[in-house]
Amino acid sequence: MAYTICQAIARNEGYNVPNSRARRNNNPGNINYGVFAKAHGADCIETIPDGFNENPRFAHFPDEDTGFKAMKALLSGHYAGLTITQMYNEYAPPSDSNNTVKLIDNLCLWTGLPSSIVIDDYL
Repeated sequence: MAYTICQAIARNEGYNVPNSRARRNNNPGNINYGVFAKAHGADCIETIPDGFNENPRFAHFPDEDTGFKAMKALLSGHYAGLTITQMYNEYAPPSDSNNTVKLIDNLCLWTGLPSSIVIDDYL
């Protein structure tokens, strides 16, 4: 089964891993907490379990459905008209210590889409 772009991003973000940051926060896209996230249902900044040394940065959503809707809204708004490569170079840039090439390769493998395709019709 091919993934949608949103599902593939969630998998890249570790959403399918129990107790991952994305899963704990119902935030499959690891969207930063701020005006956009609050406008799309974020109820607080991320929750960090005791003993974890993480800087709170990401939004916490009340449930999985709200988190996925927020990610789709972000992609269809801010990233509209971009190819997979363009989107990922902005969404998870190498300058933030991301292996962006690997993330793009994963997304293309899991969706069956080429990196040159515009994301709008595949969310």
